[in-house]
Amino acid sequence: MERGYRISKDEDSLAGTLHLPEEVDNPPLIILCHGFTGHKNCYREFVELSRDLCEEGFAVYRFDFRGSGESTRDFQELKHSTMLEDLESVVSEFENNEEVGDEILLIGHSQGGFIAKLFAAENNDRIQGLISWMGRAYDIEDWWAERYQNEMQKRGFIYANGVKIKEEYYQDSKKYSIEEAFDKIKVPVQLIYGTHDYTVPLDEGEHANENIDSSNLEVIEGLNHDLNQTEELYSKTLEFLEKHTDQK
Repeated sequence: MERGYRISKDEDSLAGTLHLPEEVDNPPLIILCHGFTGHKNCYREFVELSRDLCEEGFAVYRFDFRGSGESTRDFQELKHSTMLEDLESVVSEFENNEEVGDEILLIGHSQGGFIAKLFAAENNDRIQGLISWMGRAYDIEDWWAERYQNEMQKRGFIYANGVKIKEEYYQDSKKYSIEEAFDKIKVPVQLIYGTHDYTVPLDEGEHANENIDSSNLEVIEGLNHDLNQTEELYSKTLEFLEKHTDQK
């Protein structure tokens, strides 16, 4: 069963889709976090993988961060801070939801993986684990090309991935250190990266794996940033989820 599920956030709302398995009491919940310029439906694989996990007895909630997809606000207002606030609202919502169990795990793709790591570092007691599908693993000043930084300083904005990114986004992102987050993460972490991803390349997964004590790195040959190797991605995802929840 799947249905639309909106979560109120101050004067805004987060649009999402909740997948609930049939005849499973208190299923573990997987929260799926999309990447930069993405949304809950941006890849067909998001939908298919959510449905497949649901058939295995997991509840799944895939949602749009504010400024993305069908959630409120404009994209220009999206920042690391607002994404963390949104994820906090989602986790809080389902901690008090009788349709799902007490176990909550995160899956983050690309920037969603970066945000999931930041959240996990401060909330080890609230989640059972996280999976990073090619999640960013460097802070913005290490990740952005020097020309982006120079252009931002000159103009106060840049165009990247076909969208306008303002100075506010850049300055807000500098509040957070992924290196500090690595040291704080204690929950099990599955890092899944591909050999053919040129957006968030394999070396980011290797960097994260070297710095997160509780992590394991899985490398999928031929996997690109658009989740083209769905079957193997799903297999490694399911293996981790079954290992770290009561849903066997």
